[in-house]
Amino acid sequence: MKRSLIFLLLLLLFTCAVDAEIITTKMHMDLSGKSIGSLNGNTAKDIIYMQETPEGNSEPEYSKVNGSRIGTLTGSIGGTVIEDKLPDSSVFYFDTITDLLTALQSDKVDAACYDDSIFKYAKRDIENLKILDGYLVPSEYAPIFPKNEKGQALADQYSEFVKKLWTDGTISEIDKIWFEGDDESASVPDYENLPDTNGTLHMAADLSQVPFVMMVDNRIVGYDVDIAARFCEAYGYRLQIEPMSFASIIPAVVSGKYDFAASNFTITPERAESVIFSEPVYRGGLVIAVLDDKTDNNSASQPVEKKI
Repeated sequence: MKRSLIFLLLLLLFTCAVDAEIITTKMHMDLSGKSIGSLNGNTAKDIIYMQETPEGNSEPEYSKVNGSRIGTLTGSIGGTVIEDKLPDSSVFYFDTITDLLTALQSDKVDAACYDDSIFKYAKRDIENLKILDGYLVPSEYAPIFPKNEKGQALADQYSEFVKKLWTDGTISEIDKIWFEGDDESASVPDYENLPDTNGTLHMAADLSQVPFVMMVDNRIVGYDVDIAARFCEAYGYRLQIEPMSFASIIPAVVSGKYDFAASNFTITPERAESVIFSEPVYRGGLVIAVLDDKTDNNSASQPVEKKI
């Protein structure tokens, strides 16, 4: 009798544990990647990303370059991610994206690892540049706002507007303008002379975040600027953009000196502790790019973590 009771208790505990796992899994799946919680070492976003991998093709295309010489930017998370996802590869570090792409073209490395948005833009000048399928690390990008009542209200307005852009296909149009079009022919609303019915918004931006923010013909334009200008036009604001270094932007927004900032900001839990993010304006992540004739695995006997 005593053994039977113990068995029943163990069975009950096991059943509860299984139910809890199912509930936890469902909770993470329902969060659509916005939770920073983890399940079996993966964020909810990772789980959703893995779900999108086609059946019968569990290995992402970027796995082909495992064992190759892969370049990334100094100070980025690229090196750590390469070591984790492509452990047989040799990692080479470069100081700028220009140096990285030059190394790829001059055969100093077999592949490059960085944000997909940068490679998409670079494809306009490097016709045989190929972005391999699969994100090593999926990411979302959005403007930032001060963590106060005014900042929250503006972030809510911005999010409302951005959701409409995703729904009606405008985001896809903006993507084509800034990643596939010609910078000189691309245009944004004349944000500095918009009607200031509801006042003027002051936006901080880093001009080096091409093509999200950049200077063309003495005017600040780009993917992020395009969306910000359209938002201001729709909601009755005039827009004034203040250029500054990337490292200075978050402190400036936190201080309340600026109404918001847009410069290809990756949404992270750490940043979310000090600023408010709007709805994502771009979804992408860390990827591998190669020249089109180098998609095969080319192992190299080069020292790991060599800096060029």
